[in-house]
Amino acid sequence: MIRSCACALLFLSLTASAAGPSFSEGGFVISVQYGPGFWGLDQPRLANQVGSDLAQSLITSVQNTHTVSLALSYSILGHASLGVDLTGTGWNLSESYRGGAGMLVGKVAWHPLQLVWMRKEHRPVPLDVSPFFGIGYGIAGQSTGMDGLLFETGFNVDYFFTRYFGVGFFARFVFFDFRSFYLDYNNRSQPGATLALKDGSGGTFITIGFAIHLRAGD
Repeated sequence: MIRSCACALLFLSLTASAAGPSFSEGGFVISVQYGPGFWGLDQPRLANQVGSDLAQSLITSVQNTHTVSLALSYSILGHASLGVDLTGTGWNLSESYRGGAGMLVGKVAWHPLQLVWMRKEHRPVPLDVSPFFGIGYGIAGQSTGMDGLLFETGFNVDYFFTRYFGVGFFARFVFFDFRSFYLDYNNRSQPGATLALKDGSGGTFITIGFAIHLRAGD
């Protein structure tokens, strides 16, 4: 049984390697990422700027729940990639008091395994690893809310079964520097509905999970 499993894994690896992408030629990758999301808002920092009640209202409303990211990136000769991703999470979506968050980020990633196999047209194992960093805009809330600047970092570990298809694992860490606090999230454009966060919001959002990749271009 063990020998059969080992042979199957070896065959799969060799087959994927032969059919895998030529990473050094670059290409576009479209990804769908799914996993749970976890909030870590900075209550003391918010309370010092908007008061304890409003800070508590926001922090108790956000929920750790399903999170989906859509990402597009372009690999430059297999060494680095430029991309953009859109991350969304939501809760109580069927209710009138639904809440959620959206984060749009431009990012750059490094692909260190290209240095290991840069002289090979195809890698012995069609594996890719890429730490990334990005900056963008986010908005989050339910009855109260915030929006503004955010920073993102994380990493991907991806395996390509064919030239055009792969799966992976990801971890994304988002750090907020929101500068606007909304007293009424659903009517935030109304006069007097916004408080300035002069010291920034602080806080984090973390999501981890699995991804499906579609690749084209090499």
